Amino acid sequence: MKRNEHYFDLIKRVKSKLHAWKGNMLSYGGKEVLINSALQSAPIHILSAIVPPICVLKELHIIFTKRNWSNKVTGKSKHWAAWNEVCLPKQEGSLGFRSMFDLSQALYAKLWWKFRTQKSLWTNFMWNKYGKKQIPSLVQWKGGSQIWKNMLMDRDIFEHSIWWEPRGSTSSIWFDNWTKQATLFLQPTEVQTYQNLTYINTLISENGWNYKKMMKHLPPHVVDHVKLHIDQIRQPELSDKPW
Repeated sequence: MKRNEHYFDLIKRVKSKLHAWKGNMLSYGGKEVLINSALQSAPIHILSAIVPPICVLKELHIIFTKRNWSNKVTGKSKHWAAWNEVCLPKQEGSLGFRSMFDLSQALYAKLWWKFRTQKSLWTNFMWNKYGKKQIPSLVQWKGGSQIWKNMLMDRDIFEHSIWWEPRGSTSSIWFDNWTKQATLFLQPTEVQTYQNLTYINTLISENGWNYKKMMKHLPPHVVDHVKLHIDQIRQPELSDKPW
């Protein structure tokens, strides 16, 4: 059995919902509500666990497009704009529909956020199985569940979007985004010394940030950015807060 055949029931359910609505009775505004609420909510539970083949996601987009631009579920019809264009935000003059590709990526971004920032039975399992004694920004795929593989595929986008507000000493200087300028290990510089500095607490003195020490190990523009935009740490015993 081909992999895409596992999703025939999903496509069938979406089409049945389309048949249940009288397309010729709906205005364009009504079709917009129908697609956003009924149609695109159907596959979310599947996208949360696995990524369907591209052909399946494209088939769903075709179904949504036919409903939006015509009253027919099958057959040819005139499409006045491509689906990826109507998926742009309304603020940009589009219709604000959700792309299945973007939705799938967003759901895995949510899983990565939970993996990195929350403590639960699931996160403990994932840490011990896949990330134990490894840096999340650098851990490589070496087998395991499809969910973990998909989490790593766009890990760089997710990881660098998390800001760790410096409040103590729990964030890594090089591998956590505590400066709002992405992780520092990505920035080319001759002064990086991973072995000498590990956590933020090594850059803190009794009076707050130790800028003199920063200048020895961090790029000058990073030090200037910290001076201007990162508050002094007043309670170093607190854990850094993710945003």
